[in-house]
Amino acid sequence: MKNLNLKHEIYNYAFTVNRAVWGPSHLKAIKKKLKKCDTSALFIIECNLWSFYSKSSKLNSFPEENAPPNSIVFPNIHPNFEYFSGGYDFPNLHLIIPSDGKENSYVNELGRMVITKKFDSTLIDQNIKTKMKTYANKFNSVIKDERRFKYLSETIAELSKYGEVFLVRMPVANEMLVLEEELAPKFDERMKAISNGRYINLKYLSNTYITTDGNHIQNKYVDSVTCIIADSVNIQLKR
Repeated sequence: MKNLNLKHEIYNYAFTVNRAVWGPSHLKAIKKKLKKCDTSALFIIECNLWSFYSKSSKLNSFPEENAPPNSIVFPNIHPNFEYFSGGYDFPNLHLIIPSDGKENSYVNELGRMVITKKFDSTLIDQNIKTKMKTYANKFNSVIKDERRFKYLSETIAELSKYGEVFLVRMPVANEMLVLEEELAPKFDERMKAISNGRYINLKYLSNTYITTDGNHIQNKYVDSVTCIIADSVNIQLKR
């Protein structure tokens, strides 16, 4: 993010949608990572719709409590073998220790997962259909969880002690956007209120930036989207 002229290094603290859900354990995990001596930091949070919903049968608990990153004992080790061995539904150590050069993905020096697999339109359409089937089933089994909105607000309040906080809604495939709008038609209004107006809404770029599977932007568009976010942050910081 050279456009931002940052004074500090960039740290990517991002996880899969099943892990990065707002709750007491995730807030505690974030606090472990904060450099509390710094008061000029910049925090950019992706507000993924699915991080605010829970299975109706789980509203009396926080199922993610005993899963990474919340259960990580040593969060400041790099690379974090503890997370890559248990942070997914199956071990993903190949992301940081390529075995034979034939893997389709790896984690780069900034902490971003890079997908090296080639995607043609047929494969993308197939991936989106599979993803939409999964999310449509999830749509029928989840319910808006007010606790998660509360913990996002608490997380923003905590991070605000150390710098500026922005929420970002990323572009997704049109099929995914239709489902998200059906599930939460006033989501943008709520995010804008929670962020005190510091909300960067990129859902309208869903026709511009193509995903690999419905909600992961292709590598070739990453720099462009990053620049848009950086420019939006700069504009708001100058107000």
